Amino acid sequence: MRVYGLIGLVVLSFALIVAGYLAISGLGGGGARTAGPPYPATAKIDFWLRGDASAGAERLAFVPMGARLELHDSKAGEILDQNLESPAKWYKVKVVATGQMGWAYAGWVERQP
Repeated sequence: MRVYGLIGLVVLSFALIVAGYLAISGLGGGGARTAGPPYPATAKIDFWLRGDASAGAERLAFVPMGARLELHDSKAGEILDQNLESPAKWYKVKVVATGQMGWAYAGWVERQP
């Protein structure tokens, strides 16, 4: 009986290790994954879309408060993660209504879930 109990414990341990690996790596298929960019967002305030990630950069287009945006990249190079509060200072954004691309300060943008 002890042999069967030991074999069962080994098999159960192996199954738990494999299940944990699959859950962490996302290979299990059922785990919640963050989709890649672009991420939905809205303009928190009225602002000017910039040609580069700088307050002194060329103003490309006026973006009114509430405008729908898409976040495509961040200047610091981090992968955008909607679970983080503020991964970078500037976002590469696209204004959905016009298709205009440019840079927006993170404080001007509210990411959507």
